[in-house]
Amino acid sequence: MIAAGHYIRAMTLIGLVEILDGNRARALDLMQSAGIAVDALDKPDMLIPLRGLLVLMERAAQVMQQPDFGMQWSLSLHPHYHHSGALMLTGYAAETMGEWVYRGLEYWELHSNGFTLDVIIDPEHPQGALRLKMPHNPYPPRQWLEHTLANICLMSRQMSSLDDFSPTLVRFQHAKPDDTTTHEAIFRCPLEFGAAHNELIYPIAEMMRPTTGGMDHFYELLVRMVRYRIGIMPNFDQSVAGVVKQTILSLTGTGNVSAGIVAQSLSISAKTLHRKLQNEDTSFSKVLEECRMDMAEQLLAHSSAPVGAIAGLLDYAGNAQFTAAFKKWKGTTPRAFRNGLALIESDSAA
Repeated sequence: MIAAGHYIRAMTLIGLVEILDGNRARALDLMQSAGIAVDALDKPDMLIPLRGLLVLMERAAQVMQQPDFGMQWSLSLHPHYHHSGALMLTGYAAETMGEWVYRGLEYWELHSNGFTLDVIIDPEHPQGALRLKMPHNPYPPRQWLEHTLANICLMSRQMSSLDDFSPTLVRFQHAKPDDTTTHEAIFRCPLEFGAAHNELIYPIAEMMRPTTGGMDHFYELLVRMVRYRIGIMPNFDQSVAGVVKQTILSLTGTGNVSAGIVAQSLSISAKTLHRKLQNEDTSFSKVLEECRMDMAEQLLAHSSAPVGAIAGLLDYAGNAQFTAAFKKWKGTTPRAFRNGLALIESDSAA
């Protein structure tokens, strides 16, 4: 189990092998040395220790002799964002950039409990800040911090469909690096180092800009995410139910899980999807329930995430609904299930 503390979803590791010149063995070595379970590389729905990710990125920068490693990782993923796909998909129903930001912040609380993005409005100026805060580590390591702020900036351009959608100022707490070429290429605005906060400053008017219109690239992104998931699976049965399961997992936590959306991603009607699943002796609701049950077991067994956070990640309206579903599956509550596993683990250690 992950020790009690701060966690983040393992999908943040997507692209790690590629940025390490395709060297999977090196990626696994770095993960192991940072205290991250090596199977997390192929299980994006796991939760991993946030501290492990911070350590991994600093060590990778040293191993690759690449001071701007975090930002280069961001650039290597643009514009498809498999690792932040769910965050992008939250913008499906958002009409403005500001609405997407707030939807994204709600998802972010489920994605990780180790840091927050606060919206800070300056009443004296027509601008606002997206301020990254890590209460347990007030001075986040450079690689992860730059990676995260770069991701936000690049995703904002994708969501707005405007290549010139840029902050007016970016502030970093760490000292100015010798070379800021990559910073300038990504953020395209003045940079301030040695600042009091880590934040992106945007004009308030920019938050009123429309998004890509019902998320024009929603299905393209979703299909890429599903293909990625299938690609890392050692065995895939190629059934309709199998594809539906991977699509549901890609959508989980975004509030967009429905038979209609899944069907459209497969370029078929909901009626046709229903018939195809029926031919395989299953249904959309059954596959959805299987996905939720599998994820619930995994998150309860291998993470210290609160039950409420797990309920949110699985798109339940609250703890009560999740607990009722879990009791139906396992005959016990989520907390009792986790405590029972901990007791077995303790007895085995003894």
